[in-house]
Amino acid sequence: MYWVSKVKAWNQKRSLAKVMGDKASHEPQRWEEDYQLVECEGLFEEYLEMVLQFGFITIFVAAFPLAPLFALLNNWVEIRLDAHKFACEYRRPVAERAQNIGVWFNILEALSHLSVIANAFLIAFTSDFLPRLLYQFKFDNDLNGYVNFTLAYAPLNYTEYPMCRYKAYRDNDGNYSLFYWELLAVRLGFIIAFEV
Repeated sequence: MYWVSKVKAWNQKRSLAKVMGDKASHEPQRWEEDYQLVECEGLFEEYLEMVLQFGFITIFVAAFPLAPLFALLNNWVEIRLDAHKFACEYRRPVAERAQNIGVWFNILEALSHLSVIANAFLIAFTSDFLPRLLYQFKFDNDLNGYVNFTLAYAPLNYTEYPMCRYKAYRDNDGNYSLFYWELLAVRLGFIIAFEV
């Protein structure tokens, strides 16, 4: 939100120029220049930005593994922009002592637990890892016929073409096969093991 601080600084200078008018004929002192800067409203926006970024990256890292790299590059640029913002555009805040980051720690901890659960479900239900592993264990270690095994025939009352196939673990009547229920049990077991 670097541009927001720029707009605030521009608005502050404009409003002070209206108030001061031609009174600023003498050379201003350093403390006068500092007082004309935008008042620092705290670090809530900075913490919020970092927590949102942490949440998006950790929850969806299995879906987009390059997200942490882009976050690192973003934070590298963000540090420089924030340094300029706090040094040149905001008034110096009054220092306050703090034990820790407060409620933000609880939010980060909840996000990390949520991300473990979300990534476990993403890996278990969207990847082909567990179906291949179960097929290797039950039928063929070399995965011969695996693709054909994953395709089910559409029931004849739904289509007029007898060879219509789709990706599912169903029998010829359209009911779930035994392999589907075994795979579901393996997926749920994987989720529990992943979380432990």
